[in-house]
Amino acid sequence: DVVVQVSGHRTPDGVLWTPGQRVRVISEPHGTDAILFLMGRTFSGGLPDGQITQLRFKEDGIWIPDAYPSQKRGKKHAKNETAVVPVWE
Repeated sequence: DVVVQVSGHRTPDGVLWTPGQRVRVISEPHGTDAILFLMGRTFSGGLPDGQITQLRFKEDGIWIPDAYPSQKRGKKHAKNETAVVPVWE
């Protein structure tokens, strides 16, 4: 995982950072030039200190979005014929 802290809450295009984006991360001090997958973001800050966003990345191609398929709602049972049982006789 790679954690990056950027100023502001938006991309250079003016769009809010959104999980699922593929972002090219270039950092000369760290020797990084890679396309990473944005897993999550945390917005913080405000007027006095400025806006800061913490971005959490994984390497692109390693994380598979379909790794956890959605579970089916409810269980399907075989059709049973219900019998009428006289109780008050």
